[in-house]
Amino acid sequence: MNRWMLATAATVIMAAASPAWAAEAAIDLQSGLEAAQRGHFDDGVRLLTMAINSKELSPADLEQALKARGLMYQRQNKQKEALADYDAAVRLQPSDASAYDMRGTAYAGTGQMDRAIADYDKTLQLQPHNVAAHVNRGFAYIVKRQYKQAIADLDAALELSPKDFAAYRNRATAYRSLGDYRKAVADYDAALRLNPKDPNVGYESGRAKYQLGDFAGAAQDLSRSLSSFPNQPYTAIWLYLAEAKAGKPDPQELAAHAAKTNAKAWPAPIIAMFEGKSSIPAVQSVAVVGSKNDRAVRACEVALYVGEYQALKADRAAAQQSFERATQACPKSIFEHDAATEELRRLKG
Repeated sequence: MNRWMLATAATVIMAAASPAWAAEAAIDLQSGLEAAQRGHFDDGVRLLTMAINSKELSPADLEQALKARGLMYQRQNKQKEALADYDAAVRLQPSDASAYDMRGTAYAGTGQMDRAIADYDKTLQLQPHNVAAHVNRGFAYIVKRQYKQAIADLDAALELSPKDFAAYRNRATAYRSLGDYRKAVADYDAALRLNPKDPNVGYESGRAKYQLGDFAGAAQDLSRSLSSFPNQPYTAIWLYLAEAKAGKPDPQELAAHAAKTNAKAWPAPIIAMFEGKSSIPAVQSVAVVGSKNDRAVRACEVALYVGEYQALKADRAAAQQSFERATQACPKSIFEHDAATEELRRLKG
């Protein structure tokens, strides 16, 4: 979504003010667009506000100013202000597909996915081949857990633009959410070919390959993710597990990665357990403190990771019990539930 917003900003910035209108308003407009291009959003908002309030812009220039200011408000996480500007832009030019698409991203930013989808629908009515609208609507469907609709949109986006990184990334998420890890991995691999250093895709791809039993491939992707984003404890845990399952456990590497994270914050106790510096009872005791939500999350994670620890120690009976607890404690919609289910299958198989 951010990639598309950058592309939209460039389109807005390139639109020069009409010279037939008042010179001062035109200068403010152009200066505001140039400030946006440089990433100086406070200056850009100030200058565009002056241009908008002058009442001297042509309707076309006013719409461009509103869209550009709305985009900068979004970058400042001021979604309410952005929506107001996009509303005004839509009223000025109801046939401008980009205004609906931009407003859709603002609605998505506030969690209003139904309104976002309605705006993407309008965008695609006006511009059926708008790749960004297909990608963005696909993302909104994923948030609503309507994965088949999401895949249909992302298929359409990739037919139009076969090298769209966001489309591959989002479709992989949809496939993973449906439990189709093979198709998810294929899309993650395609996304990584386009952007090998993206840490989030590397992490998700590594966990998906782990799920399929490709532990060497998982370790490669997770290691690459950590090299781009080194202070991620969960990535370090899954890298250690992937390497251990591939027959190359490296507690020293885990310790080196753990040193870059907060030793007092969760999931530090889990890392300490794998390092041999803590025990299962100690980890379990930490998991029962904190808010209700914290306790629920930790109950899920402790059951899964204790099971992984026990499996590495060849304590199959205890590991099976832990993974069974994880399937009960972890919501079915998250990866940890799938991971526990797959580990049970491996143990029983």
